[in-house]
Amino acid sequence: MKMNDMFIRRMHNIIDSLKRIKNGDYSIAIDDNYGDEISDITSNINLMTRTIQQRTGEINRTNEQLREITVFVNDIIDSMPSALISINDKDRIIQWNREAEKISGLSSSEATGQTLWNAIPQLYKYRAKCEDVRQKRIKAEIYGENFIVERNGREDVFVKNIYIFPFSKEQITGVILRIDDVTELAKKEEQLDRARKAEALGTMAGGLAHDFNNIISGIISTTSYLDVILKSGGETGIDEIQSHLNIIMTSGEKAAGLVRNLMSFSKGSRFEHVKVDLGAVISEVSGLAAATIKDVVCTFDAGSGNSYVFGDRTQLEQVILNLIVNAAEAIKQGNQRIDQPGKIELKLEKTETGDKPLSSPEGYVWRISVRDNGPGIDKEHLETIFDPFFTTKKEGNGLGLAIVNTIITRHEGLIEVESEQGRGTVFYIYLPSAG
Repeated sequence: MKMNDMFIRRMHNIIDSLKRIKNGDYSIAIDDNYGDEISDITSNINLMTRTIQQRTGEINRTNEQLREITVFVNDIIDSMPSALISINDKDRIIQWNREAEKISGLSSSEATGQTLWNAIPQLYKYRAKCEDVRQKRIKAEIYGENFIVERNGREDVFVKNIYIFPFSKEQITGVILRIDDVTELAKKEEQLDRARKAEALGTMAGGLAHDFNNIISGIISTTSYLDVILKSGGETGIDEIQSHLNIIMTSGEKAAGLVRNLMSFSKGSRFEHVKVDLGAVISEVSGLAAATIKDVVCTFDAGSGNSYVFGDRTQLEQVILNLIVNAAEAIKQGNQRIDQPGKIELKLEKTETGDKPLSSPEGYVWRISVRDNGPGIDKEHLETIFDPFFTTKKEGNGLGLAIVNTIITRHEGLIEVESEQGRGTVFYIYLPSAG
């Protein structure tokens, strides 16, 4: 009878302990040291609870570390100067930092779960772009977007750069948006641009005043001399008077030419937009240049077939002629050696756009290169050669290359220059093809 009572008591002890374990109490240690099969069962139960306790401790420590890492990462995300937003494949917000709260006025808890377009309606126009990023797993970058934020009845305009990119794990089908506030940078760039324009305007005004002052001084001095001759009543030959009148006429023509150049440089000058064959333009200009430029070997390669661009034929002729004349004057100024005659090479060729910031419907552009073996250009001058009234020539108004640059810009093209002191210069002009 006593044996049965002991057995029942031991079994009840095991059953009660298992119930406590089931309810999550793993601190149970069953005291049963009788050395029989029941004792083996209790030993295994005790081993199980110790193992569970150990694993639970490890899991708790791991969870604590994960919580600390999560807090750390969230702190980093919240302290970022950029708005960082994550959305799932249903366009619903899953991540929202403090900068995003500032843009929208919604807290993270309010925004999470909403569709992005409801939280920030201004981003709705990028919905198709987000879908494209999600489907193709590519990155998208949008620069200089204006954001209007209403605060206390006042509208503030901010300039934002927006970056959209997919998650690194393909299993996560949402996208991440990063929105950078570049308002202050845009303001500084605008101020710098104004300063550059003011400096260029001052340079232009100074150069224009200098050139006109020289012309007017010549006219005034010549007119004063003629006035003295007439008042003296002396016998002065018609030829001498005619010579001085020619000086006045030449000065007037110089002034008129300067005005024409300024009008060409002006954005308000007339501009045609028709289909022009560059090969034909080069052939025509090269004939004129070859007849007028002496002591320089000129070679012209206009290619074969049609080479169409959209633009103004007269202005394109002016560009090519200006570059050829500029090259010839550089060679003359450099006192070319007898054993190395001056050479100008002009070439037209089709090329890919490559990394050039050009848009061409045909996928390629036409490149005109004008190369000379003159003295080259100092590195310090390469960045300013297209500025109006900048010149290194003794005689010149510094408008030639400025006009060339303005015309090519109007034609949605690009001009580049490569030069090395003592090894000549080459100008490259890139123009979008018109088929």
